[in-house]
Amino acid sequence: SNDNNAGIYYYDDTYEFASSTDDMNTYFLANSFSEFLNMVEN
Repeated sequence: SNDNNAGIYYYDDTYEFASSTDDMNTYFLANSFSEFLNMVEN
């Protein structure tokens, strides 16, 4: 997909990370769910 928003993201709604702010609290994890599962399993 050419969609710039495609992929798996983590939304830090509880501000777990010190770097999370109201404007920056979404973190890119992987391009697809399969890629994300591969990262988790390994």
